[in-house]
Amino acid sequence: MSDSEGDLIFYVISNNTEVEIAEYPDTGKILILPQRKLGIMSEADYYDGEE
Repeated sequence: MSDSEGDLIFYVISNNTEVEIAEYPDTGKILILPQRKLGIMSEADYYDGEE
């Protein structure tokens, strides 16, 4: 915790721009880039699809 009266400026610099995820709350859709996959996520059990 800071006792300063001044503003805090916090910079985050990264080159990890490989994946972006955007959520569209009005439609429930999720966009994943750069794969350009658009879909609707649904809740799943951890072992769904496993044998």
